Amino acid sequence: IRVRMFYNKEAESLPEIKASMRKSMHVFRTMTLAELDTQENEALDVFVGTWNVGNAPPPSDLSPWIPKNKYSVYVIGAQECKYKFREQYQSCEADWEATLYTHLGPEYCLLKSKSLGQMRLCIFARKKDSSKFMNFETATEATGIGHVMSNKGGVAISLSYND
Repeated sequence: IRVRMFYNKEAESLPEIKASMRKSMHVFRTMTLAELDTQENEALDVFVGTWNVGNAPPPSDLSPWIPKNKYSVYVIGAQECKYKFREQYQSCEADWEATLYTHLGPEYCLLKSKSLGQMRLCIFARKKDSSKFMNFETATEATGIGHVMSNKGGVAISLSYND
C-alpha cells in the first residue's frame, strides 16, 4: 500500500509543526520503503481534517473545507461539536455524521466513528473499498478534571487495510 499525505502548507511554516512533521515523515518513509520490496502497491489517498465547530451547526456546504470525490478515505475530526441537532436526528453526533455523509455523497460510507463529549472522529471510505478495511479499534481518554470530565481528552480509531 502506498499512502499519499496532503497537508496545509501554511501550517508547515510553524516551528512546532515543522519538527513534528519531520519526525513523522521519517517514520512514514521508512515504513513505506520497507514494504515496497515485499508487497504489491496500491495508492490510497487520505484526507485528514479537523475543525473546532464552536458549538454551532455546520454550514450546509462543507466544500471550502472538505473537497468532494478527491480522496479514497476521509478522516474528519471535530471539537466543540455540540449544537442543536435537527429534528430528524436523535443526537448531535448523529446529525454531524449525517452532515458529513450528505456532503461526501452516496459513493462513500461511514467505516467507524467515535465520540467523547464534544469531540468527534469519523472515518469514511469509498464504498467499493470498504471491505478492505478491518480490525477496527477505538479508544477515548478523558483528561479533564480528575481525568473523568470529557471537556479535554482524545479520541482514536485504529484499523487495518488490506491485511
